[in-house]
This record gives sequence, C-alpha cells and structure tokens, in this order.
Amino acid sequence: MRYLFIAPIFNLNITDNANINLTLENDTRITNRRSLLNNYIYKDKIEYTLGEINLSELENNPYIYKFGDYNFDKDEDKDSVFNTLVKSHIRDTENLSYLIWKHKDNSVYTRNGYLISCDKIYYYGLSTIFETYIEKNITFSKNELQNYLSDFSLENYTKNSLPHASSLEPNSSHLYKKDSDKKSLFYYYISKARSSAIPELKILFYTIVLESLFSTDTHEINHKIAERISLIFFDNKYKRIDCYEKIKDAYDIRSKIAHGSFVKNSYDNSRNQKHIELVLFLDDLCRKIINNNKFDILFNSENNYIEQYFKDILFEM
Repeated sequence: MRYLFIAPIFNLNITDNANINLTLENDTRITNRRSLLNNYIYKDKIEYTLGEINLSELENNPYIYKFGDYNFDKDEDKDSVFNTLVKSHIRDTENLSYLIWKHKDNSVYTRNGYLISCDKIYYYGLSTIFETYIEKNITFSKNELQNYLSDFSLENYTKNSLPHASSLEPNSSHLYKKDSDKKSLFYYYISKARSSAIPELKILFYTIVLESLFSTDTHEINHKIAERISLIFFDNKYKRIDCYEKIKDAYDIRSKIAHGSFVKNSYDNSRNQKHIELVLFLDDLCRKIINNNKFDILFNSENNYIEQYFKDILFEM
C-alpha cells in the first residue's frame, strides 16, 4: 500500500531563499517547493485534517518527505503498521541535525511527522528541540546540505524489517556497558547538551561527554581531563594553558550544578556571555573529536591502554 511520509524541518535556512530539491538515499527528499503540497495535500483536501497550524509549518519551512510502499500480509493491522512507520521515520529525522552539526553548529530540528495513505493521516510528534548560541538564522547552501546529508535516508520497511513498536520508545540501554559502547554514550550526551536551552546545563552535559572519553579512573578527574584535552588538541604552550583553564572552569560549573549548589553569576540579563563562550568552545571540541579518526582510540580502547597513551604523550614533551 502506497503512503507519503512528510515532516517540516525547522531553522533550516537556505542561502538567498533558493529553491531546493535534494535527493538522498532511498528516494528520501528535502525540498522547500510547494508542488508536493499542491499535488497531495490540497488536491485531496488533506489540509482539513492536518489543521491550519500544522499546514502552515509545512508551507513556511523546508520539509523532508518520502513515498513508500508497504506490502501487507493478511494478519497485519494497517493502523498498527502505519503508526509504527510514522514513529520510526520521524525518529530517524533527528539524525538530520546531528549530521549537519558534525560540520556546523545549528538549531535545526524536526518535530511533527505525518504519514498519509488513502486519505487517512497518521501522526507522531517529538519533543527534542536543539538550541545553539551562535546566530539562530544560520544559512546553508544547497551544496552544503547535499554534502552533509549524503548518507542520510529513511528506510524502506517490510514486515521482517519493521521495528517493534516498543523499540522506538525512550530507553536507557545506552547507559549500560553490556548494551552499548563509548560512541553511543558520546552521541547521547551530545544530544542532551544540544537540546538544553540553558548554557550552564549545556556545560554540564558537555563535560560528561568529554569525561566519557578522556577519563580512565575516578581520581583527579577534572585535572586529568583538562590536561589530556589541552595536550592532545594544542601544541602551543599558551593555547594549552587557556584550554586547561577553560576545562577547569567548566568542571567548576558542572560540580556546583551536580551537587545542588548555586553557580556564581550563573544567569543575568545577558545570559552570562562567558558561559556561552565556554559552551561554544566545548561544542567545537566535541565536533573535532568526532571528525578526526585519531580519536578512535578513545572510543575503542580499554582504560589501561588509554591511560598509557596519555602518559606517552605527556612524557614525550
């Protein structure tokens, strides 16, 4: 049975308001053209079911869409399958913002997903909104988006590949070593940092991200993390000192928040510019880590090996 999945993408600003029609893997497409809306939403009077607010989100933002076919077995319930499909597809779209973040910080996000088949609409909504403290209206060229999202796609599902509905619900498996790995934990806390609207909470989660990779024991954690990051990222004495002090400042904020204390000058009318600058510094560090293969050792090695790795760097200086 043929269906259309469609979801608006917020804060995805295209250079000079250019028309885009990106074709990604599995016939997944991103566009800001109205032709699809005219042919499949207005033509079949779907707009009355969508509602004025939801329709305006599709009209005023780029959107991602995909036509799919699902071959039902006699024992399958159509509503159950389509509800699972729309939930799976809209959850997959969260990766759009992350794939762009690997190249450029952004506040791109998706929220409402719709699956339309035989004049019936299935809906699922997300709650995560990504926040950035660089300018909100970051623009992207068509070539940038094609490059950033070249590996993204929405799956073509069959009965055998359709995920179980329970697997799409939030769970804590990534927090347990037997069910996860360091890279999954890294991505999870990056997402928590990026979806926090308050700079001090972003700092809390970014320090957890760094600790998940650079920590090997529970002794002098803030000193070791600051030392290791400054050594591995910078080769200039003064840049290393600056990095070391910034990481120590971040840990001071993290410690006060984690232990229920007040953060000094944590919030004022300017939203504490020093803390915002610290957020941008930590975010950039995390982006450099994920984009450089030399850091794979941090994701794939045991603590004893990582400990020796940093000792070698320290004493070779």
